[in-house]
Amino acid sequence: MDLKNVESHLGVSLIPIKEKTNQNLFQVKDIQISGLPVEVLRVRIENKDGLRKLAYEIDNENMTEVLAGLRYRFGSTVGTSVDVEGSSPQQQWIWHTGEDVIVAVKSEKRPFLLSYRPSLLDPSFL
Repeated sequence: MDLKNVESHLGVSLIPIKEKTNQNLFQVKDIQISGLPVEVLRVRIENKDGLRKLAYEIDNENMTEVLAGLRYRFGSTVGTSVDVEGSSPQQQWIWHTGEDVIVAVKSEKRPFLLSYRPSLLDPSFL
């Protein structure tokens, strides 16, 4: 999906993130997606490959509803707790849909993070 299609699908205009290392990052702040408030939505869109990554920052109070919806749609997750050195512990939930990898991360000091990226692994090879 190219930038124009992503903006049309989401119903928003994405703003480029000014970084010297990567010119393919865009974001929008304070939007609603499917009735849920999203603090920040960031995407990486490559000229050749289109949409490569999508990440939402959502208030922690909406985490349970988002996780329940993902479990309903994609089934059980791989879940883990991670102690990040010099930071607060994180809980992570991971789904592999066959085409995408979805990662949800809860941390005490940051908003709930939900990210999607295309899978590098074809599960049929396992």
